[in-house]
Amino acid sequence: MMAQLLDVIDYVDFQTAFPSVAVILFLTWIVRNYWQPLTSNLPPGPKRIPYPFSIFVSLLPSQQGLRPILDIAKKYGDIAFFYQGKQGVVLISSSALVNEAYVNLADCTSGRNPIPAFEQVFRYDKGGVGFSVGDVWRDNRRFMMRSLRTMGMGKHTMEDRITEEAKALIEAFIVKIMKIGSKFDPGMLLFRAVSNIICSITFGHRYDYSDPRHEKIIKAVNLLFREDSGFLNSLPSAFFRGLRPSLLDLQTIFNEEITRHKHELDVDCRQDIIALFLAEVERMRSSLEKGHLYPDSLDVTIFDLMMAGAETVTSTLKWSLLYIAAHQHVQKRISSEIDEVIGSGRPPAYGDRRDMPYTQAAIAEVMRFRPALPLGVKRLVTADVKIQGYDIPKGTEIITNLIGMNLDPRFWDEPEVFKPERHLSEDGKTVVEHPSLQPFGAGRRICVGKDLAKMEAFLFLTNILQRFSFRLPDGVEPDYGLGNQIFTIVPVPYEIILTERGT
Repeated sequence: MMAQLLDVIDYVDFQTAFPSVAVILFLTWIVRNYWQPLTSNLPPGPKRIPYPFSIFVSLLPSQQGLRPILDIAKKYGDIAFFYQGKQGVVLISSSALVNEAYVNLADCTSGRNPIPAFEQVFRYDKGGVGFSVGDVWRDNRRFMMRSLRTMGMGKHTMEDRITEEAKALIEAFIVKIMKIGSKFDPGMLLFRAVSNIICSITFGHRYDYSDPRHEKIIKAVNLLFREDSGFLNSLPSAFFRGLRPSLLDLQTIFNEEITRHKHELDVDCRQDIIALFLAEVERMRSSLEKGHLYPDSLDVTIFDLMMAGAETVTSTLKWSLLYIAAHQHVQKRISSEIDEVIGSGRPPAYGDRRDMPYTQAAIAEVMRFRPALPLGVKRLVTADVKIQGYDIPKGTEIITNLIGMNLDPRFWDEPEVFKPERHLSEDGKTVVEHPSLQPFGAGRRICVGKDLAKMEAFLFLTNILQRFSFRLPDGVEPDYGLGNQIFTIVPVPYEIILTERGT
């Protein structure tokens, strides 16, 4: 065989053949990466830059952050098509298209592509609710919804957890004031409090704010949400190796908690995600019931809860404090509502929200102005469909331009103005839901924890404002910039001056 190969090499005149081979290879590459059938009926969009050159273009400052996405929507309309690396993407920017795509076409638009970095450690083919699909997703989502109800979602049980954590947060604020003065950055304490809610419902306990294990969780989650220009999504998973240690740290902590639960005699009596999951798996095993809850996929479920529940609510609270500190008239109206409805003799209750429309409107305005997930979470088209008459091929991803919709003057009067009143009825007594405000998504993939997120935002904010007033330092202008993040947007670190009310 080797002798025959050498004979072929001797026979071929590579000096003559190489240019022809190079041209053929180049044309093949163009066809595979650039050419589209003339009969394609794709939505309008920017011309495709062939992969891998698209990677280098995405590194340009003008191509980083949310701005390129917003520019595409402004130029091409409510539905546009473009490429991220090799991946075809449809961008939708109206509530009507969201409902058409995610509700009317739910059978074909409820898929997900796992994030390559996460797939290095966690098995979404076996569990979780964030990026699993098919029967695995269906069974895990049903389990999660049942579990949240069992743990008291919508009842006093869940409310009590949040109220106790709010007390711990307020005590931490007071310690900060005593140690370093009234001016400080509240961001990390907010993150500790919110992440503790997830730890409480998942592990059955909260962490002290100085606990090194809690610190490790916080550092890992923060790293996974760090600023990113988005070009990493165009690269193979091998380029995500730098995130692997943080993912493994989280997995180790999760598995330690799972092991601890397995060895506790009263595991069936505990009301937390781990105990309920283990009990459900055992029930299915003993009854020979078929399903898609696997013991070795519980770490994926915990990871999804931590990633989705901690960062998003923390982001909403950070923006809330910034906007309320910068808009003192808003703060005064919320504080007045707290004084009238709750007073100072008891902590706020979630039921109080019915008599506090302005507070609810202020939270809704924060979610409009700076949604925690500005582009939602991508969906995957699992079969060829038509959206607004355009052909959307199987394998295309869909991005929901939530922030573009929220800042669109077609849907909102003075969209760049922070105005909670826009969410109230004319008499100011009830909250009016706007069809273009969809912070938790739509359709089958609507956020499973949306009710928990709403409860946390209301109770944390009202507990803080019941005890404190706050403002920005003299001469400091608020920074509402979008930054370079893609998945979430958080304000740049800021300081507020915190004062106990009545002092």
